[in-house]
Amino acid sequence: MKKHVINNQQDKGDYQVTTNEIMDFLKENMVVKTELQEVKIDLQEVKTELQEGTNQLRKEMKQEIGKLKQDIGKLKLDLIDVISEKNAELRGDIILLTRKEDKKVVNLIELLREKKLITKNEAKSILILEPFPQLFLKQ
Repeated sequence: MKKHVINNQQDKGDYQVTTNEIMDFLKENMVVKTELQEVKIDLQEVKTELQEGTNQLRKEMKQEIGKLKQDIGKLKLDLIDVISEKNAELRGDIILLTRKEDKKVVNLIELLREKKLITKNEAKSILILEPFPQLFLKQ
């Protein structure tokens, strides 16, 4: 092929590319169909690997979430047990304190009866009240 000769007066700075140069460039840089198919296959393999990895990760996360739910359930039961124990202990403490106070009231009523400041029926009506009713009176 014929190369275009640059005319120094009119075409300064212009350079015309020959057909051979274009063909050589295309031969060196052109992507052929087989190369595109290889890239496509590679991308499909990467996609498959990503999907498999994602599925595996999803399975593992579901298992971990299941374990966490079990742990939370166990902790909830443990916490309920501890609270129930403490509640029972506090209830026992309150009952003991209330019994001590009730004993003081019973002694006070007996003292008032002995000094004849209240009658037997008045003492009885006070002593049968809650929380710890007394069903008998000392004579």
